[in-house]
Amino acid sequence: MRVFDYDELNQLTQRIGDAGKKFEWPATRTKGPRDKSRKVETRSQSLARARKVAHEMEVDATGARIDDLHIHDLRRTLGSWQAATGASLVVIGKSLGHRDQEATAIYARLNIEPVRASVERATGAMLEAAGIRKPAEVIPIKKRPKKEAA
Repeated sequence: MRVFDYDELNQLTQRIGDAGKKFEWPATRTKGPRDKSRKVETRSQSLARARKVAHEMEVDATGARIDDLHIHDLRRTLGSWQAATGASLVVIGKSLGHRDQEATAIYARLNIEPVRASVERATGAMLEAAGIRKPAEVIPIKKRPKKEAA
């Protein structure tokens, strides 16, 4: 529930800010000029205050709270991000605790960027070898002159 509360609080804070009002949480107070700020409201109180401010400002809070999220959704999200960032199926399977590659195979379809890059390199090389496309012209980068010491 804490994750849901923090997420909703962040969503409402952003939306209230987009509507032109600054919303800070938790609310703080100071006792005196030398005392540091102290937290005076709980996360639940901050969330209730954010909901109230959003309602008063007529800020659309639709979708600010995730209602249907399960721990397995988070596991699948981790596996998907691992695949999208180039992790091997072996690494993904181990991090998710899969016993066989069949359970991890679903993530193979998500890791298409390395495949796309490989196909583009290969077809480019084939077109260059056939003389259909010229190799890219490489332009050297000029070095900046060094600044003199002051």
